[in-house]
Amino acid sequence: AIRKFRQGRPATQLMRTVTERQITSFGADMAVANIEFRRDGSDRIGRQSQTWARMPEGWRVVSAHVSLML
Repeated sequence: AIRKFRQGRPATQLMRTVTERQITSFGADMAVANIEFRRDGSDRIGRQSQTWARMPEGWRVVSAHVSLML
């Protein structure tokens, strides 16, 4: 599903400026990262979250979400 989404969206104008950042850890093996951003040339606010977990092979994103506010 992610591959299909990325193939269908334009690959231009994806630059952004991070305006807020918060990282919360839960012990030594799990963390949640949240950012707020603005795409260059736009006033819309975007939000992105990632849940990270330490696996035997290293840190991996186990859940993620990106959205733009209306």
